[in-house]
Amino acid sequence: MLLRFFALLVCVFTLVGCSEPTSGEQKSPSFVQNTGKAIPPGFDFSLLDHSGNYHRLSRYKDSQAIVLISHGLGCPIVRQSVQDLNALYQRYADHNVDIMMINPFTQDTREAIAKEVQEYQLKLPVLVDSTQYVSHSLGFTRTAEVIVIDPKQWKVIYRGPINDRLDYEIQKNEPQNHYLYDFLDFVLAGKAVDPVEIPFKGCAITYAQAFSEPPKTYTGDIAGLLQKRCLTCHSEGGVAPWAMTDYQTVKNWSFMMHEAVKTGRMPPWQADDPHRKLANNIGLTATEKRDLLLWLSQGAPRGEGEDPLLDAAKQVTKVADNWVLGSPDKVYRTEAHAIPATGTLPYKYVFIDLNNNQGQYLKAVHLRPLNKKVVHHSFMFVIPPKDYRDAQNNPMTNDWKSGAFATFAPGVFGEINPEGVVRFIPAHSKLKFEIHYTPTGKEEIGGVEVGLYYTEPKVTDRHYRMEGIYNQWFRLPAGSSDWPVKASKTFENDVILYELMPHMHYRGKTMRYTLVTPDGETKKILSVPRFDFNWQRQYRLQEPIHIKAGSVMTVDGSFDNSAQNPYNPDPTLTIGFGEQTSDEMFIGYITYTIEE
Repeated sequence: MLLRFFALLVCVFTLVGCSEPTSGEQKSPSFVQNTGKAIPPGFDFSLLDHSGNYHRLSRYKDSQAIVLISHGLGCPIVRQSVQDLNALYQRYADHNVDIMMINPFTQDTREAIAKEVQEYQLKLPVLVDSTQYVSHSLGFTRTAEVIVIDPKQWKVIYRGPINDRLDYEIQKNEPQNHYLYDFLDFVLAGKAVDPVEIPFKGCAITYAQAFSEPPKTYTGDIAGLLQKRCLTCHSEGGVAPWAMTDYQTVKNWSFMMHEAVKTGRMPPWQADDPHRKLANNIGLTATEKRDLLLWLSQGAPRGEGEDPLLDAAKQVTKVADNWVLGSPDKVYRTEAHAIPATGTLPYKYVFIDLNNNQGQYLKAVHLRPLNKKVVHHSFMFVIPPKDYRDAQNNPMTNDWKSGAFATFAPGVFGEINPEGVVRFIPAHSKLKFEIHYTPTGKEEIGGVEVGLYYTEPKVTDRHYRMEGIYNQWFRLPAGSSDWPVKASKTFENDVILYELMPHMHYRGKTMRYTLVTPDGETKKILSVPRFDFNWQRQYRLQEPIHIKAGSVMTVDGSFDNSAQNPYNPDPTLTIGFGEQTSDEMFIGYITYTIEE
């Protein structure tokens, strides 16, 4: 058996594996079509699967093997392969082999994929490649094609079918050759095997015309996209480490941009929002992401004409430096903070006594940094006096439970209340500022300021409230990679929901908000499959949600306390709830008003 299999590998690799693609085939712009070649340094990608779970290739680097299989709805070969796919999953479930499918068909929606997965009882996750870019980069040409990546060598070492059971319009009861099983068994046994390619059958994948069109250009296609999605951070004095001031600067950063966009690190948007229901969504659409990645991989061609960013970058900087509603009625500023050139800095906390003898009503609030280069994000809390905190039916119990009164994060330029909503600061309150600084490589001066815009409330105005749905009784075992935590709240009144803000620390992995109405209907409100402590964000609903009294909001999520989490301060410790960033929190903040 050993000799027969190696003979097959050598024969097939000699005939197929070393051949170059024919002129009629589509060549990948950023990967290798042929098995056995090293993956380019830094190659990585991230995708969500049919259930909205996050997957990143590099997070599987400790696997014995990574198996990726192309998928497509309605393809008979895929449907008839389900029993083989499930058997593959079962066979290697306990052997540190990660097996996933990838769907590159733009007409296959996540909902439709999830429906077929359930209908055919497929056990594998199906990653949704809505840009087609990852599948094209991996060289997939047909469905049911298998590639195996060896994470130790970072090479594709197998390309072909699972077995020979299926052919077009023909299927056998049992396969004669278990190509993939034999190959993986030899890999798991530590045997040295040559990379192999085996001919396979499947439904042809049609890639978007953009993959064969002349390259996009900066002046014609990309500069407008950068202006729309990137300049709010990548401007002079912005929070990004470099500014997109002109074409040459962008081109000089093009390799880094390609890596950051393909892995999902940029733009910094963690919510799963396929239907764009969030008003402050700064993420790229599938088409925008594909166009940008193609342009970057094609050498970032300039095109003809003037440079559109020369003026646009200046305008963005001007907007970012202005107050949201002109000069505020009152400005409070923290003292200046000396920021060292390097290092990881603990949160800075500053308290300011308002000395307000009566309550204050606000129509807007604007928290902003004095030096945008060093303030990564900041929260401002209102701390009312004890007698106010003790009042019933008031969420301002203390600072972390009641949530932030104002926030600064990339792309946030002040917070204006919705129509008919006012913010209230009780008499004799204090402000607490929580500031996250990031060194720039040289010594800097930091600080924040907040502008308050007062208003006279109408009788019909509703009061802005922020409340945390939290769990402070969990313990995360050392080394656990997907530890679940849950919390819930029952609404005692009819409310209108405006914003949601997940909050965890460095081990935070996922968070979801789910609403169950009094009549039993379940509604998915928000999913953040890739929580990132570095990018704290309030997610604002495009249309506020009316919630009936008796409804239950459940917040469930998970933590990664393993060594695979690159942000984990110490995976050897069992961790519980605490206010320090080395501890953990699990809070699903909500912003709402009570319907009177």
